[in-house]
Amino acid sequence: MANDLTTSDREALLAMPDNDWFTFMDRWSSRVDRAQYRLDRLEKTGHLERRVSGEYPNLVSHYRKTSGGAA
Repeated sequence: MANDLTTSDREALLAMPDNDWFTFMDRWSSRVDRAQYRLDRLEKTGHLERRVSGEYPNLVSHYRKTSGGAA
């Protein structure tokens, strides 16, 4: 699964928190180029899982690394 990652994907995974849920707006995203794109891409490849919380229209996506999400 690691073969489907680009260098930028790996760098983004390293910048993301390891042990807890996080959001796009957390501190890590300022260190990553095109952070939302990376989240979407890494979720699609199975390196992140996502949950949605809140009530419409104030929904927030939370992400965390999967067991295969180590860079």
